[in-house]
Amino acid sequence: MSEASVDEGEITAQARAWLQANWNPQLSLIDWRSKLADSGWGMPHWPKQWHGRGLPVRALPAINDEFIAAGAVG
Repeated sequence: MSEASVDEGEITAQARAWLQANWNPQLSLIDWRSKLADSGWGMPHWPKQWHGRGLPVRALPAINDEFIAAGAVG
């Protein structure tokens, strides 16, 4: 995914949808961190082969806002 082709609105919508489907405050921190690592949302700016999503660093504040809005641990 090239930096120019990234739609920040789409990224935040994807993060929001994933959080709605996966965030559960009853999960242990270890289980939650495993879900984050497996999904790539734990470090979304890392390359996919390193368990990231390959997203640009400039998208991190918007993604973080979604985690805050959901009350999820980032």
